Amino acid sequence: MRKSRSARKISIRENDLMLAHILRKSEAADTFGDYAEGHREVFAICSDYLDLTEKELRRTDVNSPRYVAMRKGRSRIKSIRKSHLLAWSEIESKALMRDARREATPIERARTAGKALSVVEEAIGHYPGEPTLRDSAEVVREFISGVQIKGLIEEAEASEEVGDKTAALEIYEQILDKLSRQHLSEENKEALAGRIGEKISSLRGD
Repeated sequence: MRKSRSARKISIRENDLMLAHILRKSEAADTFGDYAEGHREVFAICSDYLDLTEKELRRTDVNSPRYVAMRKGRSRIKSIRKSHLLAWSEIESKALMRDARREATPIERARTAGKALSVVEEAIGHYPGEPTLRDSAEVVREFISGVQIKGLIEEAEASEEVGDKTAALEIYEQILDKLSRQHLSEENKEALAGRIGEKISSLRGD
């Protein structure tokens, strides 16, 4: 019976062939730069290589030429893997954010932006210390918070228009309660708090 790759040694030639395959895929993904799934595919095959060689290294003598070859390969593939995951995250999240801005309602905008946040958070799961990912996540969270607050303001204004001051007041008070927990800059929070406070005072007749 033929042994599976996981049950037999990976030769230097096999290692070289795997590396060459990944490099070809990487170059192709870079050629079609804005195709997110191409970068995602390279990330996946890099992960497969790293998983496979990690297991192989555990049972390989450190003085073996195979050990040296795999260590060098892993160092190169780690860099390629990260590059393509960051590219996928950036392209995919930006596309989703463009879609979010075109959505008709605040609920739909927040939902689509939430998908963008999921993409960025997935990448953060692999590279938690990457500042560009942290920054991207914060931008998306601010967008979602802004959309949600805007949606509530529109609800309150609609209640005012039909003369339901009680409902409007409840919504404005809800907004004030939520503000401190929103992913917004302190400047924006203060501006919104002032605006909402004026609305509440007006409705109360203060």
